[in-house]
Amino acid sequence: MISLKELMVDNWVYNSYTNQNMRVYPMMIQQLHRIEKENGSLKDCNIEPIPLTEEIRLKCGFVLEDQMYKYFSHKDIPGIFQLFDGVAEYSIDSNDVCWVNNLHQLQNLFYSITGEELDIQI
Repeated sequence: MISLKELMVDNWVYNSYTNQNMRVYPMMIQQLHRIEKENGSLKDCNIEPIPLTEEIRLKCGFVLEDQMYKYFSHKDIPGIFQLFDGVAEYSIDSNDVCWVNNLHQLQNLFYSITGEELDIQI
């Protein structure tokens, strides 16, 4: 299940009803707020996070720097991402900053650091 607090307009999510990836649009946020208020959660909304995979990371412009340790970097942000079974640890100068589990979290982190949207080729 995905938390509404994590979603931003233009985040990519998976719609389990249509079996397709989709972008979050402004009206959708309003609808999800209403549903969450009425139901107490979003568990019946068919919106799920897209797990972070090596393929997704490459489609977002990341470069695999080390095959053995699964280190990825991106030209627009400092630090590295290390992939562990679908979860990435983001660190700068050997200091752990955060864990990123899903594509929308990566989009939000990228936006927080750069002030720009992450270009994704899905």
